Amino acid sequence: MSRSSTILATVSLSVGLAAIVAVIAETHVSPRSLVASLFTVDRAASVRFTLCMAVNIFLSSWKWRLTDEALRGDDEQRLSADLAFAATAFGATLGQVLPAPVSMAAARTIASTFYGKALRRGTFATIFEQAFDVIALCLLTIPSLLTCATHRGAGTWLAVALPISCGALWGISKVLDWVFRIPASLERDSHWKRTIAKIESAGLLQPVLARKLMALAFARFAINVLTANQTTAAIHAIIPAWYVALAMPLVLMAVVIGVTPGGIGLAESGYAGTLHFLGVPLATATTWALATRVLSLLSTLVISIIAGAVVALSRLVATTCAVGARNTESLRSL
Repeated sequence: MSRSSTILATVSLSVGLAAIVAVIAETHVSPRSLVASLFTVDRAASVRFTLCMAVNIFLSSWKWRLTDEALRGDDEQRLSADLAFAATAFGATLGQVLPAPVSMAAARTIASTFYGKALRRGTFATIFEQAFDVIALCLLTIPSLLTCATHRGAGTWLAVALPISCGALWGISKVLDWVFRIPASLERDSHWKRTIAKIESAGLLQPVLARKLMALAFARFAINVLTANQTTAAIHAIIPAWYVALAMPLVLMAVVIGVTPGGIGLAESGYAGTLHFLGVPLATATTWALATRVLSLLSTLVISIIAGAVVALSRLVATTCAVGARNTESLRSL
């Protein structure tokens, strides 16, 4: 890492930590009390949080495998589900303390080296499939902002969010039809024309694939809301689920921008501020935001360790069986 990158990372992390300190100071609650509340979380809720996180990681790895299936050549090995899940889990863990998009792309790129074409099947595939998550978040910020601006309730948020989501699933094919027509209007030697043609030939612009990725992106958002609600139960707080659904698109968009590593400080201050705006006491909102960070880090770490162990064990068993088969074949030939 260069000196300028180190300085930039240090500054961004300092900004994030300063934001957390500022929010905690605003609550007028001692840091010792906040830390104590994090150690008294409900265990059953923590387990449910981890299970929901595992489902979220599975959906993310499913999106990657769908994209990889369109990208891989006929002579290339298919990406295994267990390795895809493990790589996604490791990327999610690193994303708690490092820029999330970079962490996920790096983890999947390393995993793709086992199959070849790591940059195409790891880095590019991750950027492509995660673009649908960003699209979903951008669309869902509309009902969140509208509900905040009009001071309405859950009905308003759902009345706007559901049609937008359904419209996105239907309209994504129309958008791709428009993209298909772009090359015809470009000059023969246009770089963009060649790029779009390559993406089209790879099968990434197929409406069926796009609708699947879009549906999974909205499903991941719903699971994220369910996961975050387990934090509410874990700290014995009273925060309506729709408060979390409203705040999440706004906060996650800030995290995606990646001003601070892993969105540290941005996520906590964003959730605390938005929930407080909706009527949650600032001390409760801050505790909730910090608990969500801790539970996310611990749950993804546990899932990563388990998934990595499963992958290692399955590879060991496969290697042992292959060696045994070769030895048996050699004995038969004697």
